[in-house]
Formats: sequence, C-alpha cells, structure tokens
Amino acid sequence: MAMRDVRHAAAERCGGLHTTERKRLHGGRCEIPGARQDIRSELDRGKVEKLCKAEQMDRDNVGTRIGHDAHQCQLLAVGGASVTESDSMPDFLPAQRAIELLGIKPQTLYAYVARGWIRAIAQSGTHQKLYSRVDVERVRSRSVARSGHGPVAAGALRWGEPVISTAITEITPEGPRYRSRLATDLIRLGSTYETVADLLWTGVWSGRKAGWEVQAPSKIFYDIASDTISRLPAMRFRELLATLVQLLSVVCDGDRRVYGADVVSDARQMICVLAGAFAFLSNESLIVPRPGESVARVLTRALHLGRQYESLLDAIMILCADHELSTPTFVARVTASAGANLSTCIQAGIAAFQGPLTGDDLDWIGELLDSAPNKAILLEGFAQTYKRGRQVAGFNHPLYPLGDPRARFLIETITQMPDAAPEALVLIEFIVECERRWRMRPSLPVALVAAQLAFGMPPHTGGALFLLARIAGYVAHVLEQRGEGFLMRPRAKFSP
Repeated sequence: MAMRDVRHAAAERCGGLHTTERKRLHGGRCEIPGARQDIRSELDRGKVEKLCKAEQMDRDNVGTRIGHDAHQCQLLAVGGASVTESDSMPDFLPAQRAIELLGIKPQTLYAYVARGWIRAIAQSGTHQKLYSRVDVERVRSRSVARSGHGPVAAGALRWGEPVISTAITEITPEGPRYRSRLATDLIRLGSTYETVADLLWTGVWSGRKAGWEVQAPSKIFYDIASDTISRLPAMRFRELLATLVQLLSVVCDGDRRVYGADVVSDARQMICVLAGAFAFLSNESLIVPRPGESVARVLTRALHLGRQYESLLDAIMILCADHELSTPTFVARVTASAGANLSTCIQAGIAAFQGPLTGDDLDWIGELLDSAPNKAILLEGFAQTYKRGRQVAGFNHPLYPLGDPRARFLIETITQMPDAAPEALVLIEFIVECERRWRMRPSLPVALVAAQLAFGMPPHTGGALFLLARIAGYVAHVLEQRGEGFLMRPRAKFSP
C-alpha cells in the first residue's frame, strides 16, 4: 500500500472510531485535528437488540494485556488447540458462569453486552462467547452496592465503584476531563502542558503559554547525577527518574525555606529537571533547563527534535497528565496520606509505574513490534492470541468499552503529520486492521508507540513521556489528599 493510501485508510478508519467523540456545540459535528466529520451512530438500537437476542453481538474485546513472562509472550508466535477457562482463560468466563455470578437471565446478559457494560469475545469454531471477568465483577459490585452489601468494597479494587471523591479528573466516554475541561479540547485550544499542570494543581485556568520560571539545581546535583549514570550504565530510564527525584530532595533540602516549602514550585522544578534527563535515552549527558524554557522545548533539545514538534509533545503530555485513580496515582496518594513529602510520594508513584501490569506495557509493545519480521506475522500472532481469549497489551482499555478517545485523538494527529516516519504509518495500518478484524480498539500505550515511531524518537521514549507527564497528576492528587487530612487505611477481611 502506498504511503498516501496508508494515511488515507488510517485516517478514515480512525475517524470511524469517533463514535463517542463529544459533539461540538455548533452544528452537531465532531472536530478532530485537520478534519471535521459528522457524528453517526455505530449501531442502530433496534439492530442491536435483535443481534443481542440471537447472541450474535459483536461488541467484543480481548482485554488490555498479555502477561509479560516468556511463556505468555510465546503465545503470539504459536498456534494451538482450544483451551479451557481454568488454565488459559482466567480473564474471561463462559455465559453460564457469568449468569450465575450476576444472578440474571441470559437475555439480561446479552443486553448488558449490547449496552457496552460487559465485553464478549467469540470462541473459534463455536457460536459460544466468553465474557470479560473484569466487566462481570464490575457490574456485580454495582448491583451489590445498590443493595448496601459489604462485598462492594472488594469489587472497588478491581475497576469497580469509585472509592475516593476527587475534583481533579473525571473519566468520561469522551476521555478525561481535567477540572471539568475535556483534555482533547484543551489541546485544540493550543494549551501547553504547563497550563494544564497548573490547572490540575490549583483548579485555576490561567491560559498562559509561557514556560515556568524555575531555579536550576546546583552543580553538585548534576555532578552526582552524571557520576551515578556512569557507574550504572544498565540503569533503566524510569529508575533514573526515580533516582533524580530522590537526589533533588537530598541536594536541595539543605535549606527548608527553599525546597519543600512550596509544593507547586518544587513540582515545576522537578518536571523541568527530569525533562532534561531525556538526553539519557540517546546516551548523552543531562541537559540543564534554561530560565523560562517550556517543558516541550527542553524535551526537543534533549531528543534532538525540531521546534515544530513542541506542540505535538504538549499534546501527548496533556493526554497523559492524569487519569483519575490509576494504580501509581493511588500509591502516590496513599503515601501522601501518611504525611510523606512530595519527593517520596512521586518516587512511590514511579515505582508502581514500573510494574509489568502498568508502565511496562509501552516497552513491551515496542519490543514486540521490533521482533516481528513483518505485519503479516504480527497479525497472525494477534489472531492466535484472540482465539485463546488472552488479553492484549495496548488494546481495549477497561474504562473505554467503545475505544480510548486519547488513542483515537493521537493516532488521528499522527496521520495528519506530513513528515510522519513510514514505520509509524505501518503500525497505524496494523492498528486499523486489528480493530477491523477483532474489534481490538487501541488504547493510549500503543498510540504512544506510534508517536515514538512517527517522531523518530529513541526506543522507550513513549513510556518515558507518559511517566513524565503523569507526574502532574501525581502532584495534584498529593495536594488533594493532604487537604483531606486523613490516613488511608482500608481494612482486610480475614479469609483462611
């Protein structure tokens, strides 16, 4: 397929994914970067009901993750016979088991699928379907909550009912809203990452587009940082960020009147310094942020990108800035409730982000793409994974049954780039094919890998940008939790 055709097909298909995109106030139309298109219903409601009754609903989904151990990774490269739920399908349930857990009739289960509450996948060679265990447990916990029963607390820890009140971010079908402002709308307004971070922290919209005025750390900080990097050449980038956060606290904490007195100022300095550390991804020394320099500008210098990429980097970081109560954010918030300082809270969040079920998604997706000789083999691997009912990293976010709006926005932006690298367009074509064949809708991690390829950035940059941007969310939740003034200490039910 020619490059222009790839762009056209990807843009057309991604446009088709915009069924949950917010209607514009004028004309009932949906505006995306470089294009406007009518909002159309994805399925006629009457047809949905008929399909539902016939158990032919195709609003399926194979989850969000394949495990990262060697055995599971091999599943992408080999075929195999059908497998049982107990040993190879822990993430999906047969219809009878789902009906028993929910205490409902089969018709009600099919209705839940039609409404997008429970996702289903077809089993190869049979008319039977399997149903997402996570979705079933979420629906069950809501039912229990309405009955006032205790088990809802357990379900809340598994994508269940909200357990903390927050004024920071709301998850909607259109994507995250920061202080009631849709993230994608903020990007369309030309907002910078700094503006959005300040909004998350203070609740005040300034609209300013200048960089932060931050004081650079002393020479001692950079000397120690450089020495640490030289002595630990195998250090992963996320480990470097955690080390630099701790080092900032130690070196700058000599004068309590300067460091630790103002959380917002400390957070600004931390983010700017960590942006300069992106030079590490190219095996270069850390760069020092200049006075008043934007975070995006620091990143373009560290990554050797042209200034035309600054607005795109701002867009990526705004999409990643916060996502309600993700696992790393929850960890940072719990740490804050114990009275820990900002540095400790951020280190806790970064540590949780490094787990194979959270931030390692992005690295794993990139490595998987690099290991596949061509798109055909990659598609075959995904086909085998789909047949086995396994979850696939980078697709089908549990909070967005109809697709992750952040990924849609970013993929559409990439397809509009005149100078996007060919590798990125090939990946987008693959993403479009996965959605067409199996309704595997892309989530933000796989879109970040596409951006990494489109910009020609070093490996692992997508995940690094995600983490750097998310620090704004960590700080916002630390500040909010401090305002709540209580220790987060849930109870456990003893069950020998």
